[in-house]
Amino acid sequence: MVSYSSSGNGTSKSNDRQLDGPLYSLERLIAVANNKKAYIVNDRAIQDIENLGWDNSDVCRLVCHLEDKHYHGSERCQTSNQMSVDCDAYVIERIETTEFGNSICARYYLKLALTKSGNLLLIVSCHLS
Repeated sequence: MVSYSSSGNGTSKSNDRQLDGPLYSLERLIAVANNKKAYIVNDRAIQDIENLGWDNSDVCRLVCHLEDKHYHGSERCQTSNQMSVDCDAYVIERIETTEFGNSICARYYLKLALTKSGNLLLIVSCHLS
């Protein structure tokens, strides 16, 4: 069983789901992603990642390109197992090449967290925005 928790920096805003953040060090998120230690915690995220033709390592590669300017907000999320996870959300745009060789600007939305130990990246959401 994986236990989920933020670093404890988040306080709720008026909306119960929104939190003050970022909750996690972006350097730490990238370091864990760079080690390919990631776990997808939502059935919807699994489906969205498969629809992209990706797996965990592809998501980890995307996380490694995140910068502070990509931070979008923090919120409390529910996993498919009904566990609460405090997440940082990021939006990143990347130039991608389609199967027909065309270049497009793809905008990805990610919700990420770390386990209490900080050694496993939790992928709560990853899809085109």
